[in-house]
Amino acid sequence: MHGRIHLRAYNLGYQKSDSKVPNVSLSAMGPFYDLVVRRSQLPSPDMWKAACQKDKRIKPAKVKNIKRSSLGDKLGRIHMKPQNLDNMGGRRVDAL
Repeated sequence: MHGRIHLRAYNLGYQKSDSKVPNVSLSAMGPFYDLVVRRSQLPSPDMWKAACQKDKRIKPAKVKNIKRSSLGDKLGRIHMKPQNLDNMGGRRVDAL
């Protein structure tokens, strides 16, 4: 078992029983994999550093004035000129 990873897939089968809880049976299904760890030697520190480097040109462009909330909603800020409410046309009511 040392150094092995076993991947198994089983099908659950529910069968009637006299009690409220059903009988559950497992039947083998799908491919089975036995994975063995063969490499346990780490590279030299300079080779490890070179392998972990990221290309700086691939960095995504920053989108200004847009953020994400803690729930994942997209929030944006719109910049507008100040509106003059005195010149704005309102609703004219002809009341008696």
